[in-house]
Amino acid sequence: APSATPRDHARALQLFEQIEKERRGDAQLQNLIGALRAELAERRRLEEKTRDEARRADDAEHKLDALKAIEKNLMEREQRPRRP
Repeated sequence: APSATPRDHARALQLFEQIEKERRGDAQLQNLIGALRAELAERRRLEEKTRDEARRADDAEHKLDALKAIEKNLMEREQRPRRP
């Protein structure tokens, strides 16, 4: 599920392992479990990538805000009258 937590993912893997042990001779079920494991692994990889990209975007936004503050400070300094 899209809102699944890491705990949910771990539970799903446990259930896959349990079913695999119980139904070793069922090739179709083994194939289905393999496909579900692959889908879960891909989902986890994409979720991690999304979190990393969001973190990088936040970092970039903080840096941009800092640069804007520096630029504003420099512009204010230039506008101040100079003392003779």
